[in-house]
Amino acid sequence: MKKKFILILICTIFISNFNLCITNAKEPIMEYQYTAERKKVENAQFIWKSCIEELRKKDILSNKDVSNIGNYLRQQMISDEIEAPSEKCEKQKRALKLATLDNMVRDKIITVKQGEELRIKLSRYNLFNK
Repeated sequence: MKKKFILILICTIFISNFNLCITNAKEPIMEYQYTAERKKVENAQFIWKSCIEELRKKDILSNKDVSNIGNYLRQQMISDEIEAPSEKCEKQKRALKLATLDNMVRDKIITVKQGEELRIKLSRYNLFNK
């Protein structure tokens, strides 16, 4: 009786460890890379929002300007449903670079002065400009 119990216990431990190894082996590495890149995009979005809000409080940007900037950034970050998550992140990262300010001024979303003020605020942070 004791031998059967010990044998069953050993088999159970072996099978549970075997299943654990299989579960860990299936974990994709790309998922971690995607979530790390996604976190960088979220941080950049937060920096943009806080800098824009700071300039709105100083009356450099009006509520309409803030709305126009938000719409412009959303339009630049829109991606197709069929794009891979890594491609979506790359598109969002391109939209959140400082070079986007030049495009906003060129497209007359904001004035040159507003663009310069926003550039000064955003240049304190690393927004994918490597």
